[in-house]
Amino acid sequence: MENQVLNDQIVDYEFASPLRRAVAFLIDGLLVVLVLSLTILHPNTFSGIINIQAAVVIVALILYEGIFVYYRGSTLGKFLMGIKIVDYRTQEKPSLLKCFIRPWAKLLFGLWIINSEFVYIILLLLFAFNYLKMATDDESRAVHDKIAGTKVLKVTR
Repeated sequence: MENQVLNDQIVDYEFASPLRRAVAFLIDGLLVVLVLSLTILHPNTFSGIINIQAAVVIVALILYEGIFVYYRGSTLGKFLMGIKIVDYRTQEKPSLLKCFIRPWAKLLFGLWIINSEFVYIILLLLFAFNYLKMATDDESRAVHDKIAGTKVLKVTR
């Protein structure tokens, strides 16, 4: 465990485990889908190549994560799991661009809006690779963390 200054506070941190990160991701995904299902999700009106419902969920997840990580350092799921997203080099709040690159890159490994079994198989393999990368990396960084230039910390205050 290392001491680090985050947002003008000295805190202890370690890298968040893949399991902790997966639980936070599930909490966030369920929250977004629940809110959308109670508000705007309707039957898919453009059946065919793109699943409109899945596209709405993906856009909502990107906006949710990007905005919350930029302003709060974590989403509700990450907060509940004691996780904070920081810039890889500075250990400070990531830039707005990095906050939006990260969920885009993350969802590329689970982009389920295309109605194709072949694409589903490829995306499932990419999703598995991303979590395997996270589980075997010394700093528990997934591919989307490397692309965005961020790291995920388990923060204890």
